[in-house]
Amino acid sequence: MNVALRKFQENMVNLINSTPLPTEAKRLVVHEILTKLEVQAEKEIIAELQAQKEEKESDSNELHTD
Repeated sequence: MNVALRKFQENMVNLINSTPLPTEAKRLVVHEILTKLEVQAEKEIIAELQAQKEEKESDSNELHTD
């Protein structure tokens, strides 16, 4: 996993550096991408927590019916 992450990071840096845009423009784009990823990650965490809560409730209900 660590190697895959390192390669992904290196590929992203190489892609960004290969574009002819000014560094500030690249920074602004990367910042916007980061913001979008943070929102998506938060949604995924909320969904995972909700699924865990529902699983616990389901397990609890099964224990009470047995």
